[in-house]
Parts: sequence; structure tokens; C-alpha cells
Amino acid sequence: MASLSRDTRLSLATLASVTLALLLLLWGWAFSRTLAEMVTVWQTVDTFAHCFFIAPIALFLIWQKRVELSLQPLVSEPRALIVLLLLTFTWALSQRLGLQVGMQFSVVAMLPVLVWLVMGTQWSYTVCFPLLFLLFAVPFGEFLIPSLQYVTALMCVYLLQLTSMPIYQEGNYILIPGATFEVAWTCSGIRYLIATFCLGNLFAYLNFAHFKKRMLFCLFAIVFPIIANGVRAWSIIMIYYHVDTRIAGEMDHIIYGWVFFGVLIFSLFAVGRWFADPLELTAADLDKEDIPQASTNQQGYSCWPVCISALMLLAIPVSTWLNQQRMPTPQQIHFSVAPQQSWQGPLAPSFNWQAKFVNADLIWHQGFEHHGQRLELYIAWYQSEASGKELITFNNRLYNPEHWRLLESQHQQLPLAVGVIPVLRSVVTRHTQELQLFSWYQVAQKSSTGTLKTKLNQLLAAPLGPSFGAAIVVAAPLSLSEEDISAFLSAHWQPLVQSLYHLQYPSEPSPLLTARQP
Repeated sequence: MASLSRDTRLSLATLASVTLALLLLLWGWAFSRTLAEMVTVWQTVDTFAHCFFIAPIALFLIWQKRVELSLQPLVSEPRALIVLLLLTFTWALSQRLGLQVGMQFSVVAMLPVLVWLVMGTQWSYTVCFPLLFLLFAVPFGEFLIPSLQYVTALMCVYLLQLTSMPIYQEGNYILIPGATFEVAWTCSGIRYLIATFCLGNLFAYLNFAHFKKRMLFCLFAIVFPIIANGVRAWSIIMIYYHVDTRIAGEMDHIIYGWVFFGVLIFSLFAVGRWFADPLELTAADLDKEDIPQASTNQQGYSCWPVCISALMLLAIPVSTWLNQQRMPTPQQIHFSVAPQQSWQGPLAPSFNWQAKFVNADLIWHQGFEHHGQRLELYIAWYQSEASGKELITFNNRLYNPEHWRLLESQHQQLPLAVGVIPVLRSVVTRHTQELQLFSWYQVAQKSSTGTLKTKLNQLLAAPLGPSFGAAIVVAAPLSLSEEDISAFLSAHWQPLVQSLYHLQYPSEPSPLLTARQP
């Protein structure tokens, strides 16, 4: 191999650095809206406040590798264009489906790919972990909250049973003599889990040399905070029951904050240091004058892959602007559901269960009666989705959790005269009032309860246009049987779904709409 002179290596490094900087500026401009939405989540959700430190940490880790990086040959990698193209497609598809997490993961994942494209394989491999560490900047993991609440509640019940305390569990509620505790979403431990897993990966990278050890420690960084959070919740109940309610309240605010997190991280690192590998001499410990000259068979630097990737990134804001120009103008929507058979209505709603669907184009909420039995029908219709105006989002809810609490929730099939539809049956309570909520999503002729299934239905219904769809909820007291709910929906199914179909396609005749056959 021919050894490159110091001046040649510096010139090549300068060219590659400037090229990468320009490409990153173009990347930031092309995906500015996605990046801004990600930063907004960091600012507004305490669970992801640690994301502000991810980029500085990654840059520091790369800086520590500067001597090793100076030895690596700089060769542009055209294969990275394939990965960049796949990530661009994933971003576009996620945008079409309204999946914010998919958009953000795709955008952040482009950073290591751009480095790989410009700087080459060997250079990127040297800083592989700092580049992948940037993925922790994506606010991700809130879907785990219900599962973590359930696990925390089970751990509390198990530990309380070991202490022979009289308890009764009702969903996420734990009842003891004289008090009721709720394992709310803030008690799920999600912020501890995400932050601890992030720091656990960083600790494993810095203190372990073997891949198996790193993976085991990262697994430990997942299990340990879950167990610790269950013990924390149990200890608060024990303090309330055996010591003083005021002390428990103060402990809940203090231990739940920095003190508990500090003890958690200290314990995690203490265990990790016990099994840490001895430090080895790295290139950063060597004198630069003693390092041999880098050798490479690359005599020039090809920029054509960079130019192609720049054109790809430039196409993103252009296509976004064109799609915005094609968005339909919102129009006044008129909608009604006429009573069928012996049902009477529509009547003013009275259950006050407070469903909320943000920025829906249409909210229709009315009651119906049948032989003295009453139920309510709630419809949230989205004619064209946009950022902050989506059928499926974390801000939409079936009931107000500040006033109502969930007793049980399960997916089931509801039989109708024309077939069956999938529904989510949720039982909620407030004081002495209990309601059962039967909910599902309706996109054109297809019904679904799952998030991904609904998003797929939206894509298939309008592959080139804005997504649309409705959330439908039937609320009824527990005294109303599922047979009565099925009878109501059977009587109203055809006019209901045909009316929704006409909202999106006013000039087209309604097809014969049926539910799925059992």
C-alpha cells in the first residue's frame, strides 16, 4: 500500500469534513419539522428530558477517538445510499401513516448512515457506538406504560401479601384499610427505565470489552429499575400504613425524584464496576508523534455518492410542500344518526364520561333509549389528518382519567346481524357510577381496534391522499347486556357506516357494507 503524506491526509480529511458538514446542514433543513417536534417532546415530557444530553455525550465519545480516527482511511461508501434510501422511504411511509416515532427514528438513524457514506466503513466502525447512541434521542417507550403499571401493581400486591397486610386489588388500584392507592402512569417507572437503560448502555460501552458482558449488563439495566420501582411503590404503602400518611406523601415526592434515581444509578454502576474489565491502553494514550502514518490505496475522494444523497434529501422538503398544496380545504360537515327500529333518539348525552379526540373534524355525541334502557353513541371523525390532528395519538382518550378509573379492558368480537366487529370493551367507574365502553376504529368499510391495523387500513383506503377515519364508542351502564349492544349496532350498522363513507366520498354511491364474518 502507498503511504499518504501528512498534507494529503489533512486535505482529504478537510474535504470529507466539509462535505459531511454541508450534508448535515441539508439534512437538518430537510427534516426540520420532524426534529422540532422531537425537541418539543423533550421540553414538555419529563420522561425524555435526558435526551438533551444524548448528542453532547455522543460528540464527546467521538472526540475521545480522534487519534484513532486520524489513522483510518477516508473512502466514501456508495452502499450507504441504499440504507439512506430505505430510511427515506420509511420516513415518508411513517409520515403518511402519522407514526411520529417512525419518522423520528428514521431521521435520527440517517445520521450514522451519512457519516458512513462520507467517511467510509473503517472510520464509521471506530465510532460505531457513539453514532448508534444518538438513537436514544428519540422519545420512545410510552407504549410500555400500561404494562409497567400492571407489573408494578402485581409486585406491590405480592410484597404486601408477604407482610400479611389486608389488601384488595382492582386493576391498577390497590385498596388497604383506610386508603386507596393508584398505580398511575407516573408510578409506572417509565422514566427510570428509559434513563437507566440509556446510561446502562453507556456504562457497558465504557467499562466492558466483551460483547456478551455488555449485553448482559444492558439486560440488567432493564430488569433492575422495574424491580426497584415496584419496591419503591410498596415502601410508600408500607410507610402510609405503619408510620404516617403525611410522611408517605413527602416520601412519595422526595423518593420519586432525584434521590431515588440517584440511588438507582449508583447501585447499577456499583454492580457494573464489580464486573468491569481492566482498562486497556488505547490510541488516545499514545503520543501522536509515535503513531505510524496511515496507509491506504485510495488516492482520491469520490463525491458522487454524496451528491446523490444531497439530491435525495433535497427532494424531501419539495415533496412535503407539494403535498401541502394538495391538501383538501376543510368544509362544513353535516352528520346525523337516525334511530332505527324501536330505539328513540337522538337525546342529549348525560353519562359525562368525557371522551376526547383532539382536533377532530367532527364530534357527534348523542344518546338513545330502548324500553327504558339508555346508551350513548360517540363518533370522532377525521376527514384529513395532519400534524397535531390524528385519529390515533397519545393525546386522544376514551375517558377522562382524572375523574374515571379503569377497572378492566379486553379485546373481543361483538356479533352483529351482518357479521362480527372487533371492539375494545373497557369498564370504567366514577364514585358509584360504572360504564362499559365499546370502542373501535372505522376506516371506510374496515373496522379495527389495533393501532397498526388501523394505520394500515388508512394507507390502503387512501394510498396517495391524506388519511381519514373515525373513532366510534358506545357507552352504556353495566345493566345493559352485550346482546342489547349488539342489537343496537345491528339496527344502526348500515346507516352509520354508510354515513361515514359519504363524509369522505360524497359523490360516490355507498357499497354494500358488512362486518367481518365469524
